Amino acid sequence: MRPLRLELNAFGPYAGRQSVDFSAFGDHGLFLICGDTGAGKTMLFDAITFALYAQTSGGERTGTSLRSDFATPDQDCWVEFTFEHMGETYVARRSPAQVTASKRGKGKLVSRGIDGSLMHGDECLASKSDAATKAVEGLLGLDYQQFRQVTMIAQGAFRDLLCADADSREGVMRKIFETQDLQGFQTRLKETASSAMASLADAAGRFDMLAEGVADVPDADAENTAAPATLPSADVEGSLAAADGRVAELEVVADRARSDLDRLEGERDSASEALRQARERVRLHDAVERTAAEVASARAAHEAASVALASARSAHDASYQGLVGEERSLTDSLPRYDELDQARATVKTSDGRARELAKGVSALTDRIAVLEGTISSARSEFEAAPQVARDLARGKAELDATLQRGQDVGRCLGNLRTIAHERGHLSQLVATSIERTARADEARQAYDMGFSAFVAEEASSLAKGLAEGEPCPVCGSTAHPHLAQAAGDAPTKARLDELQVASDEAAKAAGTAREAASSKKSEVETLSSSLLRTACELVGHPSAGADAASEELAATDELAALRDSLAAEYKEREARLKDLEAQSAGLDRLKGDVEAAQAESASVSSKLAQAKADEADATRELAAARAKVEAIGASLPFSSAEEARSHLAEVSSERRSLDERLAKAERDDADATTRVASLEATLAERRRAAADAGLAEGAVPDAIAPFEDAAARADEAVSKARDVLAGALSADKAAESSRDRMVELAPELDRLSHAAADATLMANVAGGNLSSSNRISFERYVMAFYFEQVLLCANRRLAHMTNGRYELVRREEEGGRTRAGLGIDVLDHATGRARPASSLSGGETFEASLSLALGLSDYAQQRAGGIQIDSVFIDEGFGTLDPEALESVMDVLAGLAGESCLVGVISHVAELEGRIDDRIEVEAGPHGSVATQVVG
Repeated sequence: MRPLRLELNAFGPYAGRQSVDFSAFGDHGLFLICGDTGAGKTMLFDAITFALYAQTSGGERTGTSLRSDFATPDQDCWVEFTFEHMGETYVARRSPAQVTASKRGKGKLVSRGIDGSLMHGDECLASKSDAATKAVEGLLGLDYQQFRQVTMIAQGAFRDLLCADADSREGVMRKIFETQDLQGFQTRLKETASSAMASLADAAGRFDMLAEGVADVPDADAENTAAPATLPSADVEGSLAAADGRVAELEVVADRARSDLDRLEGERDSASEALRQARERVRLHDAVERTAAEVASARAAHEAASVALASARSAHDASYQGLVGEERSLTDSLPRYDELDQARATVKTSDGRARELAKGVSALTDRIAVLEGTISSARSEFEAAPQVARDLARGKAELDATLQRGQDVGRCLGNLRTIAHERGHLSQLVATSIERTARADEARQAYDMGFSAFVAEEASSLAKGLAEGEPCPVCGSTAHPHLAQAAGDAPTKARLDELQVASDEAAKAAGTAREAASSKKSEVETLSSSLLRTACELVGHPSAGADAASEELAATDELAALRDSLAAEYKEREARLKDLEAQSAGLDRLKGDVEAAQAESASVSSKLAQAKADEADATRELAAARAKVEAIGASLPFSSAEEARSHLAEVSSERRSLDERLAKAERDDADATTRVASLEATLAERRRAAADAGLAEGAVPDAIAPFEDAAARADEAVSKARDVLAGALSADKAAESSRDRMVELAPELDRLSHAAADATLMANVAGGNLSSSNRISFERYVMAFYFEQVLLCANRRLAHMTNGRYELVRREEEGGRTRAGLGIDVLDHATGRARPASSLSGGETFEASLSLALGLSDYAQQRAGGIQIDSVFIDEGFGTLDPEALESVMDVLAGLAGESCLVGVISHVAELEGRIDDRIEVEAGPHGSVATQVVG
């Protein structure tokens, strides 16, 4: 895994958005994270680890404490880490659980849970926090603890491991080597042994309880059976034999109970039959007496029904014919009531029509008055129409003139701004000309110096061949008092030619720049002069002839003011023109309204005359309809058809009631006759049944109580016999069940005994509780093995840091319950003796702890299956090192970085800033920390 970029927002001490580009440091090498204590250096490592695994690098900070205290409520806390793995680029993003301002409700706070994702290009590999963590573990091949050991090296734990006392070292090593599961394995073995012993004790207790239960089972007939003997519990076979004997005894008791129950059930059946016969005689006697009483009652009811029938016939004969005549008369008069209703409807319709016509006449009269007023008031407004037309034409002309002048001012103002921009361009061209002229001078000076040196070198070469008295090939002199000396740094002929070419090109470039600047200056001055004249004409005063740039600036301000004034004037004139147009349009509409009102007035007058004629006709129709209603109503007995129909319904109901009362009386008389005959037949039949049962007419049957007592005593005896049999069977079954369970439990006792012994032995072995001298637990044994491998890896680093002087060794302790050689000694090769690690100096302690950390990283990579680590981050203070030790440590880190690995170091040691060019400088401020990236 190689980091490429880290983005974080509102994370830890960083209030705003912070970005770190790791790719700027290259594929390998060293970079430093420096800054004051508490500024947030380690928080950058925490951000990387949190983005990948939702946990921080040291494990101390939790997700809920990662949101920055400097952040505003509307800021979201998140971190995004871009990294490369196996040539592919991935992006891990994570947000901790936090409380932020709601995006919908103003001022509301919402709680958000932890969220995360892992992207590979446009492909989303995981969209939830837990899924993202699993995806990262599968991609990198490292879980969170392995990543901390391999990549995020925090040295404090290893300093604790190096210098801890005997009581706390084991806990430190358990955290580093993750042997908590082994400790849990020992605990589970111990719990398994305890559980096995408890199971054995429980089974033995259940066997004893079963044996006691068989012995204590009571007989069903306790009065005739002696108390059972107590079964022995110590002897399993003896207990089983005694249980078999007790089961046989209980089976004999059950057989005797069955025989008693059969005898008593026969006696109960005889008593029950005698009771049934006695009850039947009593039932027949009661039925005869009850039926005789019902016959007497039915005869009385028949006499009453005959009297009621005679009364109903008399009432029917007296009133029936009169009701029939009245019903016929009312039926014949009903059509006249329909004629009356029609006449009344005609009155109502005529009256409504007359009222509507009267309202129409009144409305038409009012409408004519309104139209006449509208026509009168409009005539006075027509007199102002010519002046409105003249004002409208003048307003349009003024508005067009203002618009044209404003456009002229805008164009001039834009041209002046263009001139200002061109002047800036001219300044750049002048600066470029000056710069290129200086370069040309420098190139010419370089050529001149090179040429002088070259000539001197040539003269020196010529002088070396001169001899006193021989003529010089240049001047011909035979005397050579001052021989030329070599310049020492003269260029070659090729280099001199290069300098001349460079000088010529620089001179050419300078000339081109000067020409461009001169051309631009002439262009700007010509355009500026023309625009100033135009601008002065627009603002209304001539040019002052001062500096062109100053005049342009002044003209720009005046034109801008004039443009604003013209814009305001245009808006004012535009508003006035709209008012005039509205007035003109209103006059046109008013003229049309008057013409429409005149036409409508003529139409309404015609309608008014017709409405008055219709009103007179409706009044005449209403009077005729009212006279017809009075004539029909005087000839009828009721005022409406509803009253007539209601009275007819009463008469018809009374007639039907007389018919129904007569029919009911006839039915009641017939029913009473039938009931008397039926009851007399039933009475005769029941008297014959009583005689057949031996009960003479008028005789009283025997008392039933003695029969009931005998049957009850027989039932009670049978019930007791059944209880005795059920008890005997239950006791026999319970004894058999307990005996069978004892037989089943005997092999289980043997198995549990062996299992408890085996589990206890395994727990003692894993926990180091044997009586032998090597009393070491399984966790400590594995811990010692891991630690030995880490020390081998660590000593390769420590040997380089200390020039081969020190070597970390594991102390083999002797005695009873030892810590299996978990002590750390330092073998000093200078003295050949081992001494405690706590005797090292501060700088030596740092070197040893750093070696341990790097050793664990190396060994963790080996355990992870040879995973390639492309980056390592070290959080450790270097302040305890002297210059020589610091040099050795830096060599080790440089060697690690030279192995295609990017190494990040957290430190505030000033000397490291001079040694490491690539840095991330973290600075704390009143509004949060800021990280600045420096690439050397």
